[in-house]
Amino acid sequence: MDNEIEQKEFKVTLRKFIRLYSFICHIIKLNDSELHKFSAFAKCLFRKLPAAGKSKTPNLDNDVALQYYRLQKIFEGKIQLENETGVLPGGRHGAGLPPEEEKATLSELIAKLNERLGTTFTEMDKVIEQFVEDMAKNPEMQLRAKNPMDMFQVAYENNIMDVVIARLQQNQDFCTKYIEDSDFRGEIDRIILPLVHERIATQQQA
Repeated sequence: MDNEIEQKEFKVTLRKFIRLYSFICHIIKLNDSELHKFSAFAKCLFRKLPAAGKSKTPNLDNDVALQYYRLQKIFEGKIQLENETGVLPGGRHGAGLPPEEEKATLSELIAKLNERLGTTFTEMDKVIEQFVEDMAKNPEMQLRAKNPMDMFQVAYENNIMDVVIARLQQNQDFCTKYIEDSDFRGEIDRIILPLVHERIATQQQA
């Protein structure tokens, strides 16, 4: 597509499909393998589409082509709770603030990330903390946090780009690299995903 308006409409429509399909799959079983494979393809394609105002055509040959997809039932049955006494962890005051151990761990992860990717983001922990805080306030993320990590990841993937774009003006260098560099984005996602899940779970316990 050469027309910028058509490109924007396509990107918006594709994102709507991804979100709607992910939502429907949590409610009913469609039993449509072709549609499921297209959904997986669409998620990869969306990440490769250029940001607004940029006309770079994404390379779809190797990074997006879906060469193999496996869908297999591995378990059917009931999960029984063990009949034993347990203790739920207590809440804590100031749930909106990250715990000290989380700050320390995040700083270590960022230092290793800079070393591995050759980046020099000295204030990246503050940027990531902003992302975590924004997503922890998201009603959909709060609802999905009650699910296991793999299901929670669906909601994360549907919302993280909106959070990053909203923060783009305040953190332009970091956000631009997140949008354009897939390797960097993957590393950041691995950091943010469990932090968002843990933050919401802590707030709900408080």
